[in-house]
Amino acid sequence: MPATKQKNHIPTWMAHVANAAGGLVVLLGLVVMVGWFTDFAFLVQLRPQWAPMQFNTALGFILCGVGLVSLLYNRSRLAVGCAGLSMGIALLTLLQYSLGADFGIDRFLFEPGIVTKTAFPGRMAPVTAMAHLLSGLALMALAAGPRWLRMCLLMVRLFGMGVLALGLGNLLGYVVGGETPYGWSHSTYMAAHS
Repeated sequence: MPATKQKNHIPTWMAHVANAAGGLVVLLGLVVMVGWFTDFAFLVQLRPQWAPMQFNTALGFILCGVGLVSLLYNRSRLAVGCAGLSMGIALLTLLQYSLGADFGIDRFLFEPGIVTKTAFPGRMAPVTAMAHLLSGLALMALAAGPRWLRMCLLMVRLFGMGVLALGLGNLLGYVVGGETPYGWSHSTYMAAHS
C-alpha cells in the first residue's frame, strides 16, 4: 500500500483509485508495445480500418502511468522525470507537425508495420500529443508539493478536463462513424484506445 495518507494527505480510497489508474495506463502501454513487437495487430489497432496506437503513444502511456504511481510512493523526482520525457516526446511531435519536419523520433525505437490512417508512419496524432502534454503538465503540478497545493490542484483539474475532452471527442468520433471530430483528418488519427 502506498504511503499516501501520511505524506500526501489524500484519502486512502483516492490513493487506491490513482494506483489502479496508473497501473492500468502502464498495462495499456505495455500491451500495445507487445502487439507491435509480436505483430499482433489487434493489440495495436482495435479494428483494421481504425488508426493504430503508435509506439511513442504507448511509451507515453507507460511514462505517465509510472509517474502517477511514483507520486503515490513519494517519488516526485521519478514522476517529474517521467512527465518530462512524455512531454518531450509530445512537444517534439507537435513541432514536427507545425514545422513540417521529421526529427526521426517517430521511428527511433520501432519501425511501424501498420500505417492505417497514419500520415507519418510512427507519429502519434496531434490530438494524442496534446493529451500527453496535458497529462505531463498535470503530473508536474501534482509533484510540486503542498506549498502550491491549491493552485496545483486547479491546474490538475483543468489539464484533466482537457485530456478528458480530447479523449471523449475522439471516442465519440469512432462510435458515431469512425471519423475524428477534430480538424486534422489529413493527418494521423488518434487511436480509439488512446
